[in-house]
Amino acid sequence: MSDHAWLWARGFEGGGPQAEMLRRMAHWLMKEPQLEEEALSGIQTGTQLTIERNTMGEEVDDVTVTLPSGETRTIKLEQAQPGIWRGKLEASEAGLHRLSDGKLEAVAAIGTVDPREASDLFATTEKLTPLADSTQASARFMSEDGKPASMALPRIAKVNTGRSMAGSGWLGLKANNAYRVLSIGAFPMFATLLALAALLALVSLTWYREGR
Repeated sequence: MSDHAWLWARGFEGGGPQAEMLRRMAHWLMKEPQLEEEALSGIQTGTQLTIERNTMGEEVDDVTVTLPSGETRTIKLEQAQPGIWRGKLEASEAGLHRLSDGKLEAVAAIGTVDPREASDLFATTEKLTPLADSTQASARFMSEDGKPASMALPRIAKVNTGRSMAGSGWLGLKANNAYRVLSIGAFPMFATLLALAALLALVSLTWYREGR
């Protein structure tokens, strides 16, 4: 709260880090994450995930890392310097890693900087055509010139196993007759004396009508 920062800039009594202090104060007032006294973050360094915890406390809790597959890892942090604790995890999966120490949470993205799927972003059927030809299928666009077209939509037909899966103006869905039983319910029809009485009454009524 001092209003004498200009004295530092003028070198009064040796001066001081006036510009650095004001810069950090401005960033702190703007909620700069790196200047928060309590913060949790993760960043990829090579093939590892580096976890960093900023705290004013004397110790920190272990960090639980949830991998993209859903598995969890517990990382113990060690003090790198006053107020900063770090830990490392070998990144075996690409994707979002969720970090939590029970108080703070963070997300870190792990993956290659130049993925193969980003090397060529033009949509084409050339990559899928060999696979489609080997399985008697077809690879085609459902639009013309980037706009949906009703004439471009093929007719969908059910096709038995062993037949061609595509043709002129149509695509096939294989009827493999696969199914899965989710549940089975069973209940007795004549489990009570009331049901038995109803059955006897029905038989008696039938015998009476036939007897007439």
